[in-house]
Amino acid sequence: MTHISDLQRRFPTLSLDLDTTLPRVRCGGDNGAIELFLRGAQLSGFTTQSGRSMLFTSSREQSQNEKLRHGGIPICFPWFGPKIGDPQAMHGFARNLEWDVAEAEEKALTLTLASDAHTLNIWPHPFRLVYRVEFEAETLRLSMKIQNTGTSAFEFELALHTYYRVADVSAIHIDGLDGKTYLDKTENYARKVQNGAVTIAGETDRVYLDSGGPITLRDGENEVRISNLGGWRSTIVWNPWQKKARAMPDLGEDDWKHFVCIESGAVAEDAMELAAGQSYQLPIEIEARATI
Repeated sequence: MTHISDLQRRFPTLSLDLDTTLPRVRCGGDNGAIELFLRGAQLSGFTTQSGRSMLFTSSREQSQNEKLRHGGIPICFPWFGPKIGDPQAMHGFARNLEWDVAEAEEKALTLTLASDAHTLNIWPHPFRLVYRVEFEAETLRLSMKIQNTGTSAFEFELALHTYYRVADVSAIHIDGLDGKTYLDKTENYARKVQNGAVTIAGETDRVYLDSGGPITLRDGENEVRISNLGGWRSTIVWNPWQKKARAMPDLGEDDWKHFVCIESGAVAEDAMELAAGQSYQLPIEIEARATI
C-alpha cells in the first residue's frame, strides 16, 4: 500500500487526498485538471480548460473500504471480460492493484505496474506496464506501454474502459465505425456489420474489430474526438441500459442515461502476442469539442 506521506515527499507538487483506503492524486488547475486513483491507475476525472467534465463517474457517494465504482477510465489487463474458467474474475487484475507513481509533472503523470508473486500466481507471465497521462486545455493524451520481461512470449488483452459523460445516451451518435464488423455480446457474440453511425436504443455491448479510428462521439452541442490510436485494434461500445444498470449497486438509479463507454482495446480476435524481451506502446488522444 502506498503511503501518502511517501508520495508527498517524492512529489511535493502533487495534490493528494488523505483517504488511505482509496488514495488518489490530483494535478492541474485552471487550464485543466485530472484526478486518478492509485488503485488500478483509474482516471476518475478530467476537467477541461473550459470547465467541461468529460468523464462520467457514478452519482453514488464513495465510501471507505469500498471497491472502485463504475466510471472514469478503468484499465483491463491482461484479459478483457470474464476469465476462462473463472467468470467472476472480470477484466483482469491490473484494475484492482495499486500502481506506483513514477513521475509527476505539472500536466502529466506516469505510473507503473510490474508482475510479482501475486500476479504470477494468477497469470504466469512477467510483465511491466508504463501508463502515461498527459492533459492540456481540452485534450487528454494517454499512452500504455506493455513490456514482456520474461523469457517466453505471451498473449494478452488490454482495454481502456472509458466512460464518457453524455446528456442523454439515447440521443448520441458515434461516427467512425460504419462498415466495421462487430461481435454482439448481447446475442452470444453474433457477428454483425455496422451500418451508419452507432446509436444506443437498448442494452449495448459490442466489440468492433479492426477499428483503429478516428472515432467521434456526438452529444448535442458537444463532441469528443478519439484519435491517434496507434496500435489499438478494437473499439468496445457499452451501455447496460435500465434493467441491467439498476442491478448494479454502485450506479445511481438513472446513471445509465448519462454515459456511454467507448473503449480502445486489443481484445477478442484482436488480442496480441508479445515476444520475450519486447515491448509495445499504444497511444490515444481524446479531445473535447463544442459544435457551436
